[in-house]
Amino acid sequence: MTKSRLASLLGSLALLGLFLVTFAASRRLWCRFCPMGMISGIFNRGGMLELRKDALRCNGCGTCAEVCPMDIDVVRRETVDRDVGSYDCVLCLRCVEHCPRDGCLGLHHAGLPVLESRFR
Repeated sequence: MTKSRLASLLGSLALLGLFLVTFAASRRLWCRFCPMGMISGIFNRGGMLELRKDALRCNGCGTCAEVCPMDIDVVRRETVDRDVGSYDCVLCLRCVEHCPRDGCLGLHHAGLPVLESRFR
């Protein structure tokens, strides 16, 4: 085996190892690089669907950030803007499903509520 082939093989193995470690350490990492995710993220911010938060009802428990498969923290942190959507959000609505406060989080379509958080 020549030196250039060996160097190429070692470089490829190092890159593969880096990807494997990164994918093992992060949840749904591919969704951050996938072209479909990027395109849907652009439409998330300009579409008729909107993830809204009533900051007065929020107790800051952080459950929304814990259950988010995309590791989005803006829902928990936002205290002023009602629209808490993000380019990275895939609208899985786990934050709404797990929110312990009635009516704190909700999905709205054209300004009308579709789904709101309910304490179980």
